[in-house]
Amino acid sequence: MQLRPLLMKTPCAVKQLAAELKIDLNQAHYLMTRLEQASVAVVDRLEKRAGRPVKHYSIAPRWFIPFDVTSASTLEDAANAQILPRTRRIVENAIRIAQQHTSGRRGYWLSAEALNMGDEHGPADALFLGNEPFMLNLGQMNLSRADALRLKQRLAQVFDEFQQLEQPSEPPYTVSIMLVRGQMD
Repeated sequence: MQLRPLLMKTPCAVKQLAAELKIDLNQAHYLMTRLEQASVAVVDRLEKRAGRPVKHYSIAPRWFIPFDVTSASTLEDAANAQILPRTRRIVENAIRIAQQHTSGRRGYWLSAEALNMGDEHGPADALFLGNEPFMLNLGQMNLSRADALRLKQRLAQVFDEFQQLEQPSEPPYTVSIMLVRGQMD
């Protein structure tokens, strides 16, 4: 469990945070004090009890982090620090799943239209096109600005539709949608 999603969902006491994050109580207290000082975390409510009341912290679902307060020297470095590690984890998970669905000598099938993971028997079509809830598509389309905008709007609608179906008891699926003008090499 990560701190940010935990505190965005429900206010938590330091003891609760320490247990959820599997860290020492003093570490959790230090962390929350730092976040409160930075105005990222706020005391959502006080629980009265004998002695000092227990603070329950929360954070806003969104907040702005100015680029100039990060340790990155350029905007590109700041973006890369946020995007690249997540993209790397997505690719690592995809490879792990692909390895579970292929056997023998693994590799890529290259054609003029695509680069597909698979094994010496062919692309892993059962994985990519079958009933496994898995996609890893990276490609290029030549679209008019109007068509690219329509694609963006439809992808956003689908994303929003399925976000409404989220159930905390179900396994997580990572979804990454990027639509960027420019050519991939």
